Amino acid sequence: MKSFRLKRLSLPMLILILLFPVISAASQNNIEEAPQVSLKNAIWTWSDKMGGQQSIFISRHTGDDWEEPVKISTNENFNVVPSVTRTAAGDLWVVWSTIGGGHSSLVYKRLVGGVWTEETSYYTGLNSNTAPSIGIDPKGKVWLAWAGFDGISDEIFYSTWDGSSFAPAV
Repeated sequence: MKSFRLKRLSLPMLILILLFPVISAASQNNIEEAPQVSLKNAIWTWSDKMGGQQSIFISRHTGDDWEEPVKISTNENFNVVPSVTRTAAGDLWVVWSTIGGGHSSLVYKRLVGGVWTEETSYYTGLNSNTAPSIGIDPKGKVWLAWAGFDGISDEIFYSTWDGSSFAPAV
């Protein structure tokens, strides 16, 4: 009985195997070419250990290649989970979590007109601040969101830039 079943299945399988190159070629002719993706102006930011310290680095794609990585964190804490965004004017915002002294806080730095600002801590009033994400809405407003612990439970918080500092956490 087993040999009968194998003989029955082998003919359809043989037909599919013989037709596969024809089906494959026909379907490839109907596929449009994917658009080329450009890395020009791409930004990459990450956390890495350097000299015994966990630091934040950034590199930008120039159109031909990636620039040399630049260390942008200056504090001596454990720096992780960076997030980056770019304004319409081409300025960069980078935010990350820094862990030291038994708590985690948020730190940010901006590249304005080609010059990095000082590293600035954003005091949220929370016990813990992790996994930040920064972005800009269509009107140009800078938004910051992160996971925070208020002493009772973990929640998602946000803040917006008011032109000179981040507003209190919501």
